[in-house]
Amino acid sequence: MNTLSKIKDNPLLSFLIFLLVLAFGAFVGVLLSECIATYVSRLLGLSEKNEALKFLGIGMGGILIALQALMSYKRTKAMEKTANEQAKATGEQAKANLHTEQGQRQDRLKNAIEHLGHKSESVRLGGAYELFHLAKDTNELRQTVLDILCAHIRQTTGESKYRKTHKSKPSEEVQSLLTLLFVQKHEAFKCLRIDLQGSHLNGANLQGARLERAFMNEAYLQKADLSEAHLQEADLSGAHLQMADLCHVHLRGAVLNEASLQWAFLCGARLQGAFICDANLQGANLVEARLEGGFLDNSNLQGSYLLGAHLQGVTLNGADLRGVQFRESRGSTFAESMRNLIGTETEFSHMIFEGGLSQEDVDSLVEGMSDKEANILCIKMSSHIDKPKSNQLPQDSGAIIGSYTAEEAEQWIAEYKKAMPEVSEDDS
Repeated sequence: MNTLSKIKDNPLLSFLIFLLVLAFGAFVGVLLSECIATYVSRLLGLSEKNEALKFLGIGMGGILIALQALMSYKRTKAMEKTANEQAKATGEQAKANLHTEQGQRQDRLKNAIEHLGHKSESVRLGGAYELFHLAKDTNELRQTVLDILCAHIRQTTGESKYRKTHKSKPSEEVQSLLTLLFVQKHEAFKCLRIDLQGSHLNGANLQGARLERAFMNEAYLQKADLSEAHLQEADLSGAHLQMADLCHVHLRGAVLNEASLQWAFLCGARLQGAFICDANLQGANLVEARLEGGFLDNSNLQGSYLLGAHLQGVTLNGADLRGVQFRESRGSTFAESMRNLIGTETEFSHMIFEGGLSQEDVDSLVEGMSDKEANILCIKMSSHIDKPKSNQLPQDSGAIIGSYTAEEAEQWIAEYKKAMPEVSEDDS
């Protein structure tokens, strides 16, 4: 019934079948009846019976080929239709699955945020881990999750009760979050925006943390362990880093303007091109720190340790260097210490020097110079010898510079720079 219906609905198929039946009937008639053979041959313009049979056979073959082509076309169209229907069904199913997954993600996000606001610390931590795993599973939610967790840290540590209770060490919850987000080795939040502005993180363990380009201005990080942390181009302006461990930290291009770094440990720190203007580095340990091309204008470096520090190209306009220690031992000459400190491109006009320049210091400065040039420099420097110190330093402190007036310091530096080219290569 279906076949007859299909034939009826297709005029071309009906016509071809009609022609095939007609040709077959004529063929049988010619084959069995001489009268029919004579009539058909005459109708077709043929003279013999065999020629008529041959013509009808070829005609039936052509009709069969046409029928086969038509049926193949129909099958192809039917298969295409089926494939399209299947693709449509698959697409609709995928869309439904996507909506389901999105709904599940939204539910997970909602539940995790609710847990993050729970009064129980363990439940809050569970919510934080839920968010972390959601971020790992879904790229488009990573920044959202990081923003939520950073906001949670800021809000939690910003409460006055928390600051009183955790003056010197973060709570287990906050430390666990810091470790999860920034210390553990994963790529979930790589290259994303980190906002910890004003967070109270005194005594936090952030050793080796990934905090590139982080916003940590005005953050409290006193006695925090940031050794070997990655803080390239981070904003730490106005941060409180007193006595923090910043040894071998990566701070290239970071901003530490007006930061408090008194007695901080910055030995081996990488601070190339960093902005540390108006900062307080009193008593800081900058032994072998890399500060090339940095900006320390108007910074307080009183009593800091700069043994082996790399300060080529650094800007020190108005910096206070009273009591700074550059010499590793009594055996280092004054000239060597100055050369190791400033290099040839450092801008250090208007630095504040400690008094107490001795004759021994001047003698060491002119070592290797010609007698004539040494004489000239000694005469120029004589007015600076035995200037009283503006502050009392511990005995044997090794400090070599300190407090003149700005004009005297500038004059001293100009005289020293003028004499420097005359010093022999052996003394450099």
